Amino acid sequence: SQYNCRKRQEAKHIFARIINGTEALPKHWPWVVGIYDSNDTLVCGGALIHEEYVVTAAHCFVSSWNHTQNQFFSM
Repeated sequence: SQYNCRKRQEAKHIFARIINGTEALPKHWPWVVGIYDSNDTLVCGGALIHEEYVVTAAHCFVSSWNHTQNQFFSM
C-alpha cells in the first residue's frame, strides 16, 4: 500500500486543505477577520457582524480545560 497508517501524510504545499481555491485580494472580503496573538501568529478567523463585534469559534479563546486563555489578541 502507498499509505502508512502509523504516519501522518505530509501536505504537498501550504494550502493542501483548500481545493479549487483562489487567492483573495486585499479588501475583497472586508467582513473577514484574522485574530492574532501577541506574537503576531494567526490564531483563528472570524466574521465582523457589527462595527464593534466579531463572531468566532469558542475554542479560539477557551482551553480544553474550560479555562479562558489569558493572552493578548489583536485583529
